[in-house]
Amino acid sequence: MGLFDKWKGRAKQMAGDVTDSAATRREGVQEERTAEAKEEAARAEEHAEQKRTEASQASPHAEGGEHGGRP
Repeated sequence: MGLFDKWKGRAKQMAGDVTDSAATRREGVQEERTAEAKEEAARAEEHAEQKRTEASQASPHAEGGEHGGRP
């Protein structure tokens, strides 16, 4: 989805350049930026999910467990 949106934005930018339409070019720039922001958010969410998985798989005894580090 993100790659298509980026290409669509770039295509609009080029169309704006060819037709000398600043408004179309701005739309293309905005669409490309939006696609990049969505991709970045998806990467951040994926990273967060990995960290949640790692945390849930960590052994409770690795950090002291229920006893706060005391035997």
